[in-house]
Amino acid sequence: MITSEAITGANARQLRSSIATSGLLVAALTFVGFMAFFVRDLIMARWYGVGNELDAFFAAFTLPMFLVAVFCIPIGPATIAAFIEAREKNAAFAQEMIGKIVAASILLLAFLVLCAYFLLPFLLPLLGWN
Repeated sequence: MITSEAITGANARQLRSSIATSGLLVAALTFVGFMAFFVRDLIMARWYGVGNELDAFFAAFTLPMFLVAVFCIPIGPATIAAFIEAREKNAAFAQEMIGKIVAASILLLAFLVLCAYFLLPFLLPLLGWN
């Protein structure tokens, strides 16, 4: 466990370097992922043309991506502070807490997937796609 008193001189430089390296790695992997999505979109536009098929794909893709953006992505940042605090007090409790969060997230997302699957025939006409 790193405390503020333990971070001095070389330790501080090493910690900053480690954080910067991790940040750059996340940024690079995010860039690669977005570029892959961009290339996928270009290939699909070339293959299908810019017409109804591609529009239908993006309309059908909108709802799952919305669910991911609203329910999946915020889970990590929302639990980091609680996890760090729990880990400083009791590592076993922190592991149990993360396990419960993951299980609850999986159940919630499975429920959302099932709802989307069964409601999609009703939702797509509302979005303007017959």
